[in-house]
Amino acid sequence: MKKIHFAPILLSVLFSGCAYNQPMGLSSASIGSQYERPSGMAEGRAKRWQFFPCYSLCPVGDDSLIAAVNNALDGKVGDTLANVYVERKTIAFPHKFFPLLERTEVVVMGTLVKYNTKEFTPDKDFVYSGNAGDMWAQMLSFNKGERMRYLKGLPDWNRSMLIEFALDKEAARRIETGSRDREVFALLLLREPKTYTPKAELRSEASVNLSECNSYDCIITLSPGKQAEALRLITQTDNKLIHLMLINSAKRRIKACYSNRTPSVVTTPEVQLIYNEADFLENLCKSGELNG
Repeated sequence: MKKIHFAPILLSVLFSGCAYNQPMGLSSASIGSQYERPSGMAEGRAKRWQFFPCYSLCPVGDDSLIAAVNNALDGKVGDTLANVYVERKTIAFPHKFFPLLERTEVVVMGTLVKYNTKEFTPDKDFVYSGNAGDMWAQMLSFNKGERMRYLKGLPDWNRSMLIEFALDKEAARRIETGSRDREVFALLLLREPKTYTPKAELRSEASVNLSECNSYDCIITLSPGKQAEALRLITQTDNKLIHLMLINSAKRRIKACYSNRTPSVVTTPEVQLIYNEADFLENLCKSGELNG
């Protein structure tokens, strides 16, 4: 009968070491509100060594969750982690029940989150909507200090949208002297806008030569009846270039045109119709001029 020697087997079990994993937790949260944005994934590790005979009295290293998260964020574009998975790994030698050496490692993995710069309270979150018209309107309501703080916290693309919006307002002669629009324009572009005469100071219609009032900017200052007369004069002269420029200017101001609806013209929030422009666009739309 063959003998079985248990001593070598017992020694191999005792001195081969032991490793085991212990999942610690998993968190899940939505990302992407106006306060935060995801910027990638990150993994961090924190280790601690313990030795016989002092063990936890004289450890080497730090296996805390805080240390693992700090290591995950080190050198990364992020302020914190979201949707975090945490696991603890332990290696004991020669055996976990009586180790001479033990290493504990905490591993965290999650989504990097970068906080946006917010200088305003949550009740003013609408100022970060990303809509140029909304942002401009809210800047008008701020005092000088709030405007500076607001612009400082805006991403570059939002600032670019505001600058384009300001230039459009200047080109359309919609920035009056002494207005808040003028203050915001100067803050954005570091210069004063071109001078503009308020509507109340415009020349009376009686002094307007309709045969010379053939541009879009001129016609929208007229009453609906005078607008129709000016269009009739342009048609009679058969000047196709002026007519085409007029229609193209109108098309740039609208989003959609429905001849069978009231109102028939739809504009984007960024477009602020001035003078009698709405009447002019409505007439062009219903007459089929803006189709195509």
